[in-house]
Amino acid sequence: MMLSSAAKATFYWDVSADAGSFAPIVLGEDIALDGCGSRLFVVGYTPYGTSMCDMMNLSLFGANWFAKNEDTNAFSWLTGNLGTDPNIDVLNIPVNTAAANLQTTVSTGAGSFFSSPGTYSIGLYVAGTTNHVSFTEIISNGGTPFHFNASLGPDYATTLTEAISQNGNLNNAAAWGSSFTISGPVAVPEPSQLLLLVPGLIWVARRQRQKARISA
Repeated sequence: MMLSSAAKATFYWDVSADAGSFAPIVLGEDIALDGCGSRLFVVGYTPYGTSMCDMMNLSLFGANWFAKNEDTNAFSWLTGNLGTDPNIDVLNIPVNTAAANLQTTVSTGAGSFFSSPGTYSIGLYVAGTTNHVSFTEIISNGGTPFHFNASLGPDYATTLTEAISQNGNLNNAAAWGSSFTISGPVAVPEPSQLLLLVPGLIWVARRQRQKARISA
């Protein structure tokens, strides 16, 4: 059955989450969050889809980021004011947040979840509305993009753990990105400490001049 037969069959949308990868950073720097690897696609026809960042209308979708301190196992939602509970009923998380949250930044340092050096992981939860509406999106299988209409089905995870394990198979999905390290800020010598180096630098310079005279 080809997608061109859409008028003769009912098709459904699913979503997959992709939190991306993260490089080591220094405490105090911002972390760029990019969920554009997340996709909307046609169930049973995975190549036919689009990046969620390229969708025409994100109002039916939500996106929220979460994080874990791998050293302490502390967990927190980074967006949505959802607190620190990883076991909340994800079906109660509001949608219509994908446009604002798919690409955003979070800070590190005092007052943030990333308040100290260590190893962390960041994940992304994306979901379509539980109102099983039909809508049209521009999708592609790598060829010419075309408009396609499908519905959000009734298949949803209720926990974040399930959304992670079923990533790509339901109307809500979640995935962890790569773990990364946050190192302490680079220490900048105080002016008084720099003055302590002056005698040593003078001695090195004199030694270099003496060697130059001897070799001449």
